[in-house]
Amino acid sequence: MVLQKRPNLLFAGIKQFHNPSCPGYCAYRLPCKYFHVQKLASEAVQEERIRLRWEVIEVENKAIEEARKTEKTYRPELLTNGDTHRQLLTRSRYLLFKSKTKWTVGQIERAEVLFQLYPSIEKAYKLAQAL
Repeated sequence: MVLQKRPNLLFAGIKQFHNPSCPGYCAYRLPCKYFHVQKLASEAVQEERIRLRWEVIEVENKAIEEARKTEKTYRPELLTNGDTHRQLLTRSRYLLFKSKTKWTVGQIERAEVLFQLYPSIEKAYKLAQAL
């Protein structure tokens, strides 16, 4: 997971932004600086989603090649919400930027399936939302 690979990413930023000995430190800048920490956390969630999407694409491409060799038609697995794994990871981009209270009904359904299949995304999302 991205947050585990770069654990100092969030905390280094917080120390720098909240350290009064830093040049240019100003109490009025804290909300702006804190926004950048949240942005880094959201980017880490998206990196995890993209990494998993590329893994799914690679598996799907191999399955398509195997289907061509055997002269069969490739049909991707459909999930309970009607998406394929690839579509799920692509379409979940915007819901991972929002808080749970602002999700639509469709985004709630998609998030349930996403978090069930990819617990690393759920863990990263919860860490980012806890900031």
